[in-house]
Order: sequence, then C-alpha cells, then structure tokens
Amino acid sequence: MEAALTVRMSVRPPAKFTEKTDWSLWISRFERYVKEAKVPDSERVKELLPLLEDEPLRLVVQYGLSESADYAAVHECLQCCYGQDGTELEWQVKFQARVQQRDESLVEYIGELRMLASRAFPGWSEEQRDVLIRNQFIQGVSSSSIQVQLLKEMPKSVKDAATLARRLETVEMAHRRLQTE
Repeated sequence: MEAALTVRMSVRPPAKFTEKTDWSLWISRFERYVKEAKVPDSERVKELLPLLEDEPLRLVVQYGLSESADYAAVHECLQCCYGQDGTELEWQVKFQARVQQRDESLVEYIGELRMLASRAFPGWSEEQRDVLIRNQFIQGVSSSSIQVQLLKEMPKSVKDAATLARRLETVEMAHRRLQTE
C-alpha cells in the first residue's frame, strides 16, 4: 500500500478539465496518470472528479453520478458531453433546435442544454450562457401550460425557471391524478 502511495505522489495528474479543454487529449493524459500511479479501478472516479472544473462537474452531478459511481459511467457521461467533434456553429444550431424529449425529465433537459451551451458558446461567461439556457429551456419545455406560465413569470435564471417548472409539473401531475380517480 505504501509503495502505491509513493508512486502516486511521484506521478502528477493532468491539469483540471474545463469545458474548453480537448477531451480526447485530456482523458488520454488521465488514463496514463492512473496507469502510472497504479490507481485501482475502484478509486478512479475519486481521482477523476476533483480534476473537473465547475461546469463539467455540474454535468456529471446532474446525471446522478458521484464518487460511488462506476468509472465507465462517468467516462461515458463526459465522453458524450465533450468527446464529440463539431464547430461552434454546429453546436449553436443543435442548441437552438433542442427541445425537451418525450420521456426526458426537466433536470435531464437542463443538463443537455448546459452541455450544448458550453460547446456552442465556449468563450461566453456563465451568466451569459445562463440567459441563453433559460430562454431555450422556456422555448423547448414540452408542456405548453408550463411554457405559458414560464413566459408570464419570466424567471431571472435557469435555476429559477427550473424550480418554477418543477412546481408547475407537480401541480399538473396531481391534477391529472385527480381527474383519473
């Protein structure tokens, strides 16, 4: 155990992963690091998560993954979000066309919008992207009644929009249950 700890201390992990970092290059550096440092498979996620900046970490958490998650699941999440090629313009088109899918939760939908916005607008501040995400969230939410309420109240942030939408969704579901009883 001490030998593994000594090796780990002498091998440096890659720099933190940001939304602007080349995913394929970064993950190959991380894989090399865990191999050289002899990090056991069961500890890879614990090594990986602290190396993620805020936005990539937020996406992993929104997908319900944590330190106890399987490394392959975390890797797949990050690969899906950051591993694809495309120009900023292509990502902008995808962002603007994105609507909530039939069986997609509000949290999943916002997570997808965050990922697309980070790829489509990498030089923009988080506050600027928040406005775009809020607007696309309102435009693309699948329930027309929730959309109308969101437009009436026009929340200031994505967080406020999501909170209001979840509240309205809960009311809608309760109303539907009452109608079927």
